[in-house]
Amino acid sequence: MIIVAGQMPQVAGALKPIFDPVLPHNTAQAAVFFAVLGGICSIYRGPLVVVGTGAALLAILLSNNEIPVPYLYALWLGPTVMQGSIDPTNSWTLWTIGYTKVAHGQFLKTALPFGCLMVVAMSAIGYYMLG
Repeated sequence: MIIVAGQMPQVAGALKPIFDPVLPHNTAQAAVFFAVLGGICSIYRGPLVVVGTGAALLAILLSNNEIPVPYLYALWLGPTVMQGSIDPTNSWTLWTIGYTKVAHGQFLKTALPFGCLMVVAMSAIGYYMLG
């Protein structure tokens, strides 16, 4: 619903002036955007997670018609996988943290660098294959 609502002219018209200056407008910009921000902006269901607040961001990118949908899917896959695997707001991550008796901060210090590296790799692969 958020994606459809975000593509409505009234909503897109209100959000576009705010986000347009910082959003990517071609495939190379999109690859760099996701590589740099994809890891950090995907934990805690952040703005690059389609199942979270990223749905509105996706709607704006789709309404621009500048970046092909399969390419956006490839770029969004990395942050989505990262959110699903290391986000401390997921119950399975909390269960793992509780079972191993690792502090949340220590868990993020350990997992976040590897997750960010995976997002960078996914962005590079997406650009190489589809960009």
